[in-house]
Amino acid sequence: ENKYLDDAATARTFCAELMRRKPQGLRAIRAELYRRGLDRTLIDDAVKELHTQDFGRQALNAARRKLHTLSRQPDDVKAKKIYAFLVQRGFEYEIARDTVRRLVRGVVSEDEPTD
Repeated sequence: ENKYLDDAATARTFCAELMRRKPQGLRAIRAELYRRGLDRTLIDDAVKELHTQDFGRQALNAARRKLHTLSRQPDDVKAKKIYAFLVQRGFEYEIARDTVRRLVRGVVSEDEPTD
């Protein structure tokens, strides 16, 4: 029983660290925790504590950074590359799609602060 509590705390700590270190989605975080040898039940419990809106903000931050590297690309190419980038980073498809739509429609400017 004590080991389970230690593993649960470790899983929560890993989740928090992964979110701080590099913007990435839930799929990537789950995969990393699994690679570190944590039980799937512990992983499920740990990621339940993460809020969906945090992933939207994380995706937007990552997309903005990527957008700067694509400044010379046509808008349709930018959108495709940013979407692929976000999915590769483990963001859910819906979050990646919504983030790209927001950037393309100009709902969020490139320079607008997120925090």
